[in-house]
Amino acid sequence: MKITTLALIGAGKWGQNYLHTVDSLDNCIIKYVCAQSQKTLDSLPNKYIKMTSSDKLLNLDIDGIIIASPASTHFEITEKFLSQGFNLLIEKPLTTSYSQALELQQIWQIKKPKVLIGHIYLYNPAYQEFKKLFIRHIKQAKSIRFEGLNSPIRHDVSVIWDWGPHPVSLLLDLIKQPIMEIRATGSIEDPNSNLYDTVSSLIRFTNDIEASIHISWLGSRKIRKLTIKRKNEKMELDYTKTTGSALTEELIEFVGAIQGLKKITSDINFGVSVVKVLSAMEKS
Repeated sequence: MKITTLALIGAGKWGQNYLHTVDSLDNCIIKYVCAQSQKTLDSLPNKYIKMTSSDKLLNLDIDGIIIASPASTHFEITEKFLSQGFNLLIEKPLTTSYSQALELQQIWQIKKPKVLIGHIYLYNPAYQEFKKLFIRHIKQAKSIRFEGLNSPIRHDVSVIWDWGPHPVSLLLDLIKQPIMEIRATGSIEDPNSNLYDTVSSLIRFTNDIEASIHISWLGSRKIRKLTIKRKNEKMELDYTKTTGSALTEELIEFVGAIQGLKKITSDINFGVSVVKVLSAMEKS
C-alpha cells in the first residue's frame, strides 16, 4: 500500500485536529509540521520534522500540504505552493478576497494539482444522507435556513469569513442554481472591534428558493442547524447531534485524489464560488 507523505502548515486547534486524524489513517502520514511559534512546535511529538518557515517545504519530497493557518494568511501561503504545483488541502475559506481567489484559480490552471478546500460540513456522513433526501424532493423545497451560533471569536477575520463558508458551501452544493440576489446585515458587539460578529443574509436563487443565514460568534447556546421547508413539512439536520468524522472523510478524499483514486468534491473552482458569495455578503 502506498503511503502518502504530507506536510502541515499551522499547528493551532485545526492543525492539531489534522494531526490526530491522520494518525488514525493507514495510507498517509504527516512528516513535516510548520508553525510560527517555536513553543507550539516544541509541544508536538518528536516524530515530526518541525520548522518555523514554510519556505523549507518547497525543496522537500512531499505528496501534499495541508494549510491550516489563519484565513487571513491563506492567499500568500497558497500562492507560493500552488505556483510550484503542490497538491493542497486548504482550510476554509480558500481566501478572504474574491479577486485573490480568482488569481489563485488562474495559477492552478497552469499545472492543475489536486486542491481540496476544507468545507468540512460537506463531508459529514449525516449531511450526505440529508442531501440524497433533499435531491429527491428538491421541486417541493420552498426555503432553506442555516443557523450557526456560539463559537470562539476570531480577531483576524469577521464572522462572515469564519462561519459563512459553512452555510454558503452547503447552499451551493445543494441547489446548484445561479443566484439572483444577495442581501446581508451585520452588527458589531465589541466597540473596540471593526469585525462583524453577527451577520444575517438572504440569498435568492433562480429556481425561486430563498435561503436565509444567521451566523454569530455570540449566543447563549451552541446551534448548528440546517432546515429545509417543503410544502407540508420540513427537513432538519442538527450538526450538534450528528455522528461520524467529517474530517476523516475529507482527508480520505484528499489522499485518494493524490493517489488517483478519488474525485475532489470541494475543489478550487467550488472554493472560488464560495468566496464570491461571501464577498457579496460583505459588500452588501
